[in-house]
Amino acid sequence: MKLHTKILLVIVSGAVITGVFAGCKGAFFNHSPEKKAEWIVEEITDTLELSDIQIEKLNQLKVYALNLRGEMKERHESTYQDFISVLSKPTIDQEKLLSMVKQKTQIVEDKSPEIIAMLADFYDSLNTEQQQKILEEIKSHKKNKHHHHF
Repeated sequence: MKLHTKILLVIVSGAVITGVFAGCKGAFFNHSPEKKAEWIVEEITDTLELSDIQIEKLNQLKVYALNLRGEMKERHESTYQDFISVLSKPTIDQEKLLSMVKQKTQIVEDKSPEIIAMLADFYDSLNTEQQQKILEEIKSHKKNKHHHHF
């Protein structure tokens, strides 16, 4: 796989994951992550005119991202409590903070290959025109300061 293709995959992955994690503003602000993710999948499906196979691959990516979000959310409370505990002491336990950062980094390292493989599988299933539309959306996203379709 060419370098620019890998970079594009990471960018698209970031857009999908960000969308799943954060959703969109406005009418969807108070909706569940699942509803936000479904809306994003519908937008991508409509914009790219996806086939049934492509929709299935995108849905697999959505489910994985939602599950990953759930795992991270479960860990958040204990991480927050650990952080408060560190800050409650007269001196900061640098070893503890470093350990917390390493733990989060390890999770990203462990999960990245699978989500990148799923994203690559989806992207590779797109035709040239669909890939071009993704590229245009990403460029438009940056140019218009985040006012985009998906």
